[in-house]
Amino acid sequence: MQDLYNLRNERSISGFDQTQRSVTTVLYDLPFFKGSKSAAAYLLGGWQLSTITTVQSGFPAPIAFGVDTTGTGIGSRPDYVTGQKANLDGSERSWQRWFNTSAFAQTPFGRFGTAPRTGAIRLPGSINTDFSFNKSFRVAEQKRIEFRSEFYNLFNHFNPDSGSVDLNIRSQTFGKVGGGVRGITTRVVQLGAKFVF
Repeated sequence: MQDLYNLRNERSISGFDQTQRSVTTVLYDLPFFKGSKSAAAYLLGGWQLSTITTVQSGFPAPIAFGVDTTGTGIGSRPDYVTGQKANLDGSERSWQRWFNTSAFAQTPFGRFGTAPRTGAIRLPGSINTDFSFNKSFRVAEQKRIEFRSEFYNLFNHFNPDSGSVDLNIRSQTFGKVGGGVRGITTRVVQLGAKFVF
């Protein structure tokens, strides 16, 4: 809270507000070669596919200023510039300009800033698909080999780390995503085998 005499300016959405979140899980046993005893069935039958897809919007965040503009010992928030839209459309965003920095200005001395306590902008959300396929090969009555392959971020979608967005209006990199390299940025492939006896 920055101004005890203007509580209306403290009204804001929760910092945990997430407007959309969808998690879809699919597990599918491939139906090929069921009941067959052939060598092809041994190798190609019995595979299981699974995927988890998560799509979520970003959390709200305040813009940092932190300068005591009133002489009260309390850091002020920046000003919100009237007529400007802080959040950019998805097609306008990049790691060099995640939100409209022109929507905020440093507060002059003598009063508190007008930017909201939370919800000044939206941090990056994420779109991620993890995929795996596995099979168990029986080698004896009590023994089997399990093979598993996992693909994290299957479609190689860039999901910037929300903590790497520079929210400090006095920073040289204000509005940028931490160099564009932090977060889930690459596909990861993992192979594994397990012998059960």
